[in-house]
Amino acid sequence: IRPSTSPRYAGTTLVGKKDADGNKTGDRMCGDFRPLNANTVPDRSPLPKMEELMMYLKRARYFFQLDLQSGYHQIRLDEASIPLTAFSTPTGHYEWLVVPFGVRNAPPVFQRM
Repeated sequence: IRPSTSPRYAGTTLVGKKDADGNKTGDRMCGDFRPLNANTVPDRSPLPKMEELMMYLKRARYFFQLDLQSGYHQIRLDEASIPLTAFSTPTGHYEWLVVPFGVRNAPPVFQRM
């Protein structure tokens, strides 16, 4: 994130983070991007068909597992979109440089990576 001068801002709230056992481990700040999402054209990227995936997997020699816990934060926003993600906190007004959780087209963009 970086300081922002954008006139836009998403509301924010803190939501408790929990571990696999349900114990609270901290807080996660969540933005309310409903106004932005309402004005965003949906990116409708379909998931591959299961039959196609199974065909590829039959020929695979190796399998691996990825931890994609912070996946969206690996996708940089284009400069024109950054001010649209602005949010305010008691410590200042900021904007995201990477895709924040909760924006409409984050899942299909991430899926194509």
